Amino acid sequence: MPSFRAVVLGGKRNGEHKVYIRLTHNRRTRHLPTGLVAMPGDFRGGELTNGLLIDKTNEQMKRMRERCNSVGSSLLNLDVEAVARIATSGHDFDRDFLNYCGAHLERLLREGRTGTHSTDRSAVNSLRRFVGRDTLMYDEMTVPLVREYLEWLAGCGPRAQRQYFSTIATIYRRARREFNDTADGSVPIPRDPFSVVRAPAQTRNRKRALPAADVARIRDCETGGGLEELARDMFMLSFYLVGINAADLYELRWSDDTHVEYNRRKTRTRRADGAYMRLLVPEEAKPLLAKYADRHGETVLDFRNRYAESKYFKNAIGKGMKALGERLGIQGLTYYAARHTWATLAANDCGVDIYTVEKALCHKPPGLGMTETYIRPDYSRVDNANRLVLDRLEEEGL
Repeated sequence: MPSFRAVVLGGKRNGEHKVYIRLTHNRRTRHLPTGLVAMPGDFRGGELTNGLLIDKTNEQMKRMRERCNSVGSSLLNLDVEAVARIATSGHDFDRDFLNYCGAHLERLLREGRTGTHSTDRSAVNSLRRFVGRDTLMYDEMTVPLVREYLEWLAGCGPRAQRQYFSTIATIYRRARREFNDTADGSVPIPRDPFSVVRAPAQTRNRKRALPAADVARIRDCETGGGLEELARDMFMLSFYLVGINAADLYELRWSDDTHVEYNRRKTRTRRADGAYMRLLVPEEAKPLLAKYADRHGETVLDFRNRYAESKYFKNAIGKGMKALGERLGIQGLTYYAARHTWATLAANDCGVDIYTVEKALCHKPPGLGMTETYIRPDYSRVDNANRLVLDRLEEEGL
């Protein structure tokens, strides 16, 4: 553990000498300025003899020890420069990055972002397994350690390497924004190793959009009932409702007798408009909405009464989609293919402009910024685009 000692160094013609705190850690030393000045009668042989200066330096050393003690045994893993930053920091905050990660996960749960919480928790657990302990100081997050972590993640698979690494980088940078005070120049977390070490670029996956003929095959197929039937119906309902995600289908509400609405779960807490979407219910979707209608009338569909959380609903659809894909001979069929297929048909086959496709998918169109806040949302554009896509199936005799 580090040791501290007040010393007098240097000197000027008028006899002034600067007072420092000598920090020693792992056989390395650094001299930390105190802002105090000693005159020849205040010290002897580099040691203070003036009682007032001794008291003031003792107070400073006490605060430095307290800051270092708050880090605990993890201090042993840091070099003297990192310990000096901790000792002299004017901001007293928890320097354990893994503690901050825990607080981040709790915040996601409070905001109801269970899907993101599950993903981020896996990433945090991977970092904890990598370091082999439950503490990791910000000053330990160096380029060599982060590079080592990235290499270690390679053994967990390419997707984990990209996703986990990106998640940890995002949480770390959020901590820097939160604790680094640009107003007064305080930077308790100075380094950003993620600006140097980057995950390998993601290769483009095979597009998940289906031909219109396959959508018709899914719509018209006879299933074995159970989850396979549920998957078929939810796939088509997603397609009819412009690629709505399963989590949003789970919470779907009536806006009026002819429209449904939702706030996209994935981004509603990060957007000023709450990621709101309102859709006209097409005729094709009405039989399915009636088949799965909420028995209590609280939401559009009854799945909140069947599944305690949306993730169980999504898991059930996923199992059914696998069986449905095997039945129809569609390799790798997923529920999400309905969203890709709707967007592809809208843009490529129906000539719908990209802005409307973005709006339909409840994405935030890039590049608009303040301009979009001046425009009253017109959801009829999305309804018209949806009608074009659904009519396209009929035009092709499907």
